[in-house]
Amino acid sequence: MQAAKKSISQKNNIFFNFFFERMIKFVFIIVLMIFILPLNVFSQGCWTQLADMPQSRYNLVSFEIADTGYVVTGQSAGGTFRNEFFKYDPNLNQWTQLTNFPGTARTGSVGFSIGSKGYVGTGRDNNGNTDQFWEYDPLLNSWTQKASFPPGNRESATGFSIGSKGYVGMGLNGTTKTDFYEYDPLTNMWTQKADFPVAIGRYAAVGFSIGSKGYVGTGYHSGFTRNNDFWEYDPATNSWLQLANVPGPARADAVGFSTLGVGYVGTGNQYMDFYSYDVSSNTWSQITDYGPGNREKATAFVVNDIAYVGSGYYLSIKSDWWKLDPASIVTNAPLIGCDSLLLDSMYYAADTSLITTVPGVTANGCDSIYIQPIIINNSTSIVLPPITECDSALIGGIYYNNDTTVIQNFSSVVTGCDSMVTVDLTINYADATVTTFLYTITANATGAVYQWLNCDSNYAVIPGETSQSFLVGSHGTFALAVTENNCTDTSSCINFTGIGIDEVLNSIRIAISPNPNTGNFFVSTGDEGQFKTIEILNFLGEVVAVEKTTGSITKFELNDQKGVFLVRCSGNGFTEIGRVVLL
Repeated sequence: MQAAKKSISQKNNIFFNFFFERMIKFVFIIVLMIFILPLNVFSQGCWTQLADMPQSRYNLVSFEIADTGYVVTGQSAGGTFRNEFFKYDPNLNQWTQLTNFPGTARTGSVGFSIGSKGYVGTGRDNNGNTDQFWEYDPLLNSWTQKASFPPGNRESATGFSIGSKGYVGMGLNGTTKTDFYEYDPLTNMWTQKADFPVAIGRYAAVGFSIGSKGYVGTGYHSGFTRNNDFWEYDPATNSWLQLANVPGPARADAVGFSTLGVGYVGTGNQYMDFYSYDVSSNTWSQITDYGPGNREKATAFVVNDIAYVGSGYYLSIKSDWWKLDPASIVTNAPLIGCDSLLLDSMYYAADTSLITTVPGVTANGCDSIYIQPIIINNSTSIVLPPITECDSALIGGIYYNNDTTVIQNFSSVVTGCDSMVTVDLTINYADATVTTFLYTITANATGAVYQWLNCDSNYAVIPGETSQSFLVGSHGTFALAVTENNCTDTSSCINFTGIGIDEVLNSIRIAISPNPNTGNFFVSTGDEGQFKTIEILNFLGEVVAVEKTTGSITKFELNDQKGVFLVRCSGNGFTEIGRVVLL
């Protein structure tokens, strides 16, 4: 087979992230235009004939090490199995025969390279299929036998390498196989991996790697039924993923390789068509047909990003070799438009690349290609999720103190387009105003969370004082911290001076019992026969009950009232104040 990612500052970050993403998108487009497009244009290259290999053969294998290609095994005239070993120097366009491959002469093997070593194994020799596996060291020009392929004898398997590991699987030994193995040259050990996912198996398929993934496609199953399916193997997840089929007719005994991040599959079953595969888009593009025409059972290697394809069979056993030259490519700086771009009387409304091909102008007769990338950015209108803040919000350098819709226009020198960003802004407040009555401070906010504070003690919390009203019991300065609408604010400090509340309470000659109570209580004044008025007041200063009496004990029934109330007893030039709590 062939070698082959609830604060004002957070809200501002929303705007920053938006434009950061735009910048990344722009840079990504530039990379695509400058890097990927030329790779696709590589498909417009041409084939250049090289020196013939000294021996005609087919069904052979190859691998590359550094700047040299190596070819070994296969069959020659009369179906003779071969073990002669050749290297090819692209700089000299010269073949050199090396010491013979020490394993048995064979055909239908697999070959690949890992680092500075080459590997050849399996295949069919004069004794049938074999499981032998060998390592070649070019510095010593020597072969070393390694651990045999663990499932046993195999021919027409598929092999490739990814990083520091080799992979061999499928093939034929009486029946078509699906098993798949990883080889580690450091430990000289094989590890079984996930089977090729097509139950009927595969042999005489192409295999190569791109980056950290392996790719397998075409080949036979169940006799000589051909296929054009194409699969990706991920060693990180030990899983297979089916991709877009190889175009053209189903085939086997084709060649497959990769260079510059692009995969290539072609020839096989006496076909000459060739196709390039773009991993990023999972698409195929037809390229120039194989230079000499129809071919099957050829082999390929890649040296310094140039592909070399040769040998094989069509009507006769072949020794010719060809390289796929890229075209001469000139990529101009991208032209950038907003929504559209007018160029040479033509409007362009989407990203594209204008390609002009001048045929056969390079020294080797390849086309010269001129690329003009066009990038069309679109003006955008984005509505962000609503933002809620307390008191005010700083957006785009402007403070907002009321509910509003914020609309900001951003101009980008990089993209050449304006962007309008809209967000609904809600400003919440906590009502920290209070009302004082006699010796009581009452929060104007209702249904909120309250905490009374001692301003004289650096706004220390007054333990237990979490009601809407606070009865001052001593000289001092007091404030309210109130929380509502998810916002917290603090009132101004209120100073109580003059006759202290403690002095007033100490002079009270009334008694309230029970206290607290559920609405039924007695007020005792101890002054039988003296006329007086007893009033019950809420903390807004409103009178909720009043009794005029000369008795020393007065009963009140306020079952419909709850909270803290003042009891004011007036008569004969005096006024006494008390407090009652109704539960």
